[in-house]
Amino acid sequence: MNKIYSTSILFGALALSLTKATAQQNLTLYNMPMVQQSQYANPAIRPEARLNIGALPGLTSNYLNFANSGFTLSQVVREENGKTKIDLNNMLNKLGKKNILSLTGEVDLLSFGFKQKQNYWSFSVIEKVDTRMMYRKDLFSFLILGNAHKDNLGETLNLGINADANAYTEVGLGFNRIIKEDKLIVGGKLKVLFGQGNLYTKRANATIKTDKDSLDITVASDVAVYSSNIRDTKSLFKNKGLGLDLGAQYNITPKIKVSASVIDLGFIHWKTNTISAISDNPNAKATFKGIDISQYFLSATSTDTATVQNGIQKNLDSLVKEFNITVDTTSKKAYNSPLFTKMYLGGNYQLNKWSNASLLLYGQLYAKGIRPAVTLGYNVAAKHWLRFSLTYSMLNRSFANIGAGLSINLGGLQWHIVSDNVLGMVVYDRYKSGGNSYIAPSIAKTLNIRFGFNLAIGRKPQDRDKDGIVNNKDECPDTFGPLEFNGCPDKDGDKVPDKIDACPDVAGLKAFKGCPDTDADGIEDSKDACPTEAGDKAFNGCPDTDKDGIQDSKDKCPKLAGLAQFEGCPDTDKDGIEDSKDECPTVAGIAKYNGCPDTDGDGLADAKDLCPTEAGPLENKGCPYKDKDGDGLLDKDDKCPDVAGPKENNGCPLTDKDGDGVLDKDDECPTVAGPADNKGCPKLAKEETEVLNAAFSNLEFETGKDVIKETSFDELDNLAKLLVKKPTWKLKMSGHTDNQGVAKANLDLSKRRAAAVKKFLASKGIADNRLISEGFGQTKPVGDNKTPEGRQRNRRVEMKVIFE
Repeated sequence: MNKIYSTSILFGALALSLTKATAQQNLTLYNMPMVQQSQYANPAIRPEARLNIGALPGLTSNYLNFANSGFTLSQVVREENGKTKIDLNNMLNKLGKKNILSLTGEVDLLSFGFKQKQNYWSFSVIEKVDTRMMYRKDLFSFLILGNAHKDNLGETLNLGINADANAYTEVGLGFNRIIKEDKLIVGGKLKVLFGQGNLYTKRANATIKTDKDSLDITVASDVAVYSSNIRDTKSLFKNKGLGLDLGAQYNITPKIKVSASVIDLGFIHWKTNTISAISDNPNAKATFKGIDISQYFLSATSTDTATVQNGIQKNLDSLVKEFNITVDTTSKKAYNSPLFTKMYLGGNYQLNKWSNASLLLYGQLYAKGIRPAVTLGYNVAAKHWLRFSLTYSMLNRSFANIGAGLSINLGGLQWHIVSDNVLGMVVYDRYKSGGNSYIAPSIAKTLNIRFGFNLAIGRKPQDRDKDGIVNNKDECPDTFGPLEFNGCPDKDGDKVPDKIDACPDVAGLKAFKGCPDTDADGIEDSKDACPTEAGDKAFNGCPDTDKDGIQDSKDKCPKLAGLAQFEGCPDTDKDGIEDSKDECPTVAGIAKYNGCPDTDGDGLADAKDLCPTEAGPLENKGCPYKDKDGDGLLDKDDKCPDVAGPKENNGCPLTDKDGDGVLDKDDECPTVAGPADNKGCPKLAKEETEVLNAAFSNLEFETGKDVIKETSFDELDNLAKLLVKKPTWKLKMSGHTDNQGVAKANLDLSKRRAAAVKKFLASKGIADNRLISEGFGQTKPVGDNKTPEGRQRNRRVEMKVIFE
């Protein structure tokens, strides 16, 4: 019995050491977009090749994952003194409260995908086996220590095991699209599922409690387990289901990308050969106080073995009846089982043109919880044909997961091999049992591998920034730039590429590493205190326009050379008085006279001395008193200093050019003799005056126009006849208006009306040079514009005879 017990424990430990909590995790593959199977982790991933084909079942892509979150083989089995020892207590210590087992396998039967402008279409047929089991530490504590152990007495131990398995064929149609170039890609995959076999644990609660005092055992159970399988090819497509994958990628910046996906949303509807085992009374409990088994043992003389068998069966039947477990193998009721949904959230940072660092958060929904993982990655595009990734993962209470992925393209053939834990594949120990030795993984909780071949056609060299220069020759692969600078940009167009341009947004000079010298004074703007004005190095690039050795910003007279004592302002006459305070800046003077001289020394500054070179009294403004013509008016005030004349005529003699006895100053007609009572002008005869007054009084125009009414023609004819008789006369006609209307229009009307009279007289033979017309508009009223009578008087054309 001990031998059987030890062998069972060893087998169980080996099985557990080869399994793990998560399935189809693809933590390393997620960041290998050159492999089309990376879309299995995120349908928004775009393979690099234009056309990808995998059509060789067993070679295209194969995936295997064994793992266990509880313990490793080395924690249970060890060599000691040449013998194999099983340390069950250490195994028990390494277990978590809940532990997950899984076994997953995948084989691609067919897969292909192709790009169509902004779209990528894919199709796949995959055979999948996905199994897992959740077991509790309580179960192993019960098996190893027993229910009467001090750690278990009085404790409620949950012995329930959740076991689930799916075997199915997945037919998927995938699609992703670039929503915004170099920014956003979204994708999805719709999957039709054909189930082949299933074990689904909906509920699996089984508890046991041993009383500390009485050792009575109380047991409770609530079970709901379903299964289905295909026994013939006719049932191959009867168990159908649907699945959905969703994903997205978004470039926050050319260097930072985030992505997310949800994989295996869905279910399978099972109909063929279904079996169920369900507790009808989930609240049932049973307490065992002990059984008298003597009644079941044979007496020394008895040969009836059926008595013992029937007694044991009776107690078993009683136990089943107590918990009301119904096992249905005949009704074939259909049921749904969910897929094992997985979630990814990733981020990438582009380190340089050929590598990036990645962070991936992973979670899988199972047994009413999320089983997490965190992966750090370093992904390298070493060559156009060579890619590799290195990862470190923390998952399921394991921190020893070193992953690696390799993709090699030889022509159109792409080979890939990926593992989330290389240690699990390469670190083994040798164990002995029954005279035989075995090699098995010892320290790993994960055995994980994907490998295969694809045809990858139309893989153009990568050019992330779309500048026509492939990444491995582009010194700035994430930023558009010309060939002249090996793909690096020159935003400011100064022929200095941005990567070495200290001022990439402002055009500058190579001498200053691309920074500007706006004023072209040989001093870089960043070091130039006056960057927009050419200046001198002595003044940190600021100007000294007048070259007086004083910087303009400190020079009160920046355009005039000056002296430091006057803050750069000049003293032109060098009299020690600043020009701005010197009233005579170009002539040396004295401070008493604000810099002005006193040439004649008469105590009056030249500027105020009317005779600056001749001394004179202050009361005579510095001039000596002189009156050459003796008319009592100083020469300086005498307009005729050499001819005596009265003061009222400014020292000039009075004249009478026309000899009419009226001095020219009082003579309105100084060249034509006339009586004094007519201001020196000739008098008109009565008849002449009447003709002139009649023409004035009877002159009328059309309202608002310069058209003379016919009623005025006779008097104007008489006036013309008079002018013919007086060929020496000239006639001035002055037009006036009232203030009604616009002043400008009135001025124009007055001019036109005077001109109309002139035109009329000229038409009667009067020479044009004898006629003068002018207009004053409303500026010279003779009547009150507030009354109709006054306005009537103001509307007139005055006529005046001029004698010459």
